[in-house]
Amino acid sequence: MCSSDLRESALAKARLGNLIENAPAFVCTLAGATHVFEVVNTLYQQLIGAREVLGKPVAEALPEVVTQGFVDLLDRVFQNAETFVGHDTKVQLARNGDGFLEDRFVTFVYQPRRNVEGEVEGVDVFGFDVTDGVRARVLTETAERRSEFLSRASETLSQDLAVDAMMQRLIELLVPERFAFASIWMQDADAKYRCLIQTSAQARPTSVDDAASGGQTLSL
Repeated sequence: MCSSDLRESALAKARLGNLIENAPAFVCTLAGATHVFEVVNTLYQQLIGAREVLGKPVAEALPEVVTQGFVDLLDRVFQNAETFVGHDTKVQLARNGDGFLEDRFVTFVYQPRRNVEGEVEGVDVFGFDVTDGVRARVLTETAERRSEFLSRASETLSQDLAVDAMMQRLIELLVPERFAFASIWMQDADAKYRCLIQTSAQARPTSVDDAASGGQTLSL
């Protein structure tokens, strides 16, 4: 290769490095079957925290992601030359070096990278940290659910219902989305418990202790 070709190659690499560094997304390039970090840009470094990852396999540099399945995904992309796209995917990262795992949400692509012979030589990673957007959406959805519950609960409380019937209606608003089965027990004046409400047709527990063993009860 002549000197002009070398200069052109160096310029091309510099342009690519500049593009990666200034991309409005996190970017990293991984090499080989063990996914060794070759390049990371500033946004990727911000995502994972202040730790040295260049020259290290993902499993060594970010050990917390191994059990979360991300290395398995990289293996599949590398071995099968498959592109993988994740949307609003939760990843837990030890970003501060104190062992605490912080939840982040990312939308990302794992793209197999081929050499001049057409063989997969690594995986390119490109994506966005969408944590703020996901959390804002969850807060909005939670507020909407609470508002709906309060509206329906207020309507129930305004009706002329017996206590048992009113409790049944209220618990039906709270329980179905979270539990397959639940029961509510009330302690009478003589200190005995009676089952007020059961939200499924399965066998009713014979005592509050039996009900509590299922882990889905509320005692009043």
